[in-house]
Amino acid sequence: MDIFKEKPYLLTLLVSLVLARFIGVPLVEWQDNQKIELQLESKRLAKAERAVANQQTIAPLLEPLREKVNQNRDRLYPYQSENAFKLEQQKQLESLIQNYGLKVSGIGWLITKQLDEFDLTLYQLQVRFMGDGVRFPNLMAELESRPKWVEVADFNFAFRRQGKTKIGEASGQMTLNFYMQSELSK
Repeated sequence: MDIFKEKPYLLTLLVSLVLARFIGVPLVEWQDNQKIELQLESKRLAKAERAVANQQTIAPLLEPLREKVNQNRDRLYPYQSENAFKLEQQKQLESLIQNYGLKVSGIGWLITKQLDEFDLTLYQLQVRFMGDGVRFPNLMAELESRPKWVEVADFNFAFRRQGKTKIGEASGQMTLNFYMQSELSK
């Protein structure tokens, strides 16, 4: 303690350092936290303002879209039990493929998805088939011209044994989407 009597400015320096550490540093940290929170709130406010502006732009377009969806509801499959629907569609598809002179090499149903915002159920069917490559476009045209909507979500094919006068044999795989109305919207 004698050092403080000899050099009194050290005591003042020590007190100011203690005050800075226990009062000044927490105050600066609090200000930094407040600044970060304010920046986050500003970003949230800007996003909310953009959402409101977009809503005003999108709202007039929503009603015509709903009308188009309702007009096309007759192209959707009516509600029926899942197993009966899958069996019927699988048989129809296998028959259609065979009518075009193609052979089914594999068929399987993928995951079923509920599309709650549209009151629909999405069934996906994956089919592998092979045959004369000239017949593939006719099959695709037939699928897309059906009265009930069948969406070709994915279609891959490969050709073999091509020649100058023939397109060759082909093997293909496609994923078809079937949309069924939910039980509530019968």
